Amino acid sequence: MMQLFREDMGLFMLKHGKSNMSSSIYVKYDSLDEQQTAIIDYSNTIQNLQADGNYMDRLEKAELGAIKERIGMWGDARIRKQKSELVEFSNDTANIGIFRKIWLYFSNQ
Repeated sequence: MMQLFREDMGLFMLKHGKSNMSSSIYVKYDSLDEQQTAIIDYSNTIQNLQADGNYMDRLEKAELGAIKERIGMWGDARIRKQKSELVEFSNDTANIGIFRKIWLYFSNQ
């Protein structure tokens, strides 16, 4: 099938329950020294930071929507049990307090 419009693969996978978000990826390179691991492709302009924040918000909403609707992997009871905090968060997003949201955020890091 030919596609006319570009689509964000990460967003697509989250919407359809084919993946989940992970913001705590850890990669260790033993052979590189500290000078070689410095971040060199980084922008600190407010527009870029806002765009990054907006993109992360879209990803979160896509994942929470898939969890609520039990789309893809989120329809599996084992996944829902394993990621029960995310399931609870998606069901009660509007009803839980700010401290609970903060705790859920940091407990998933």
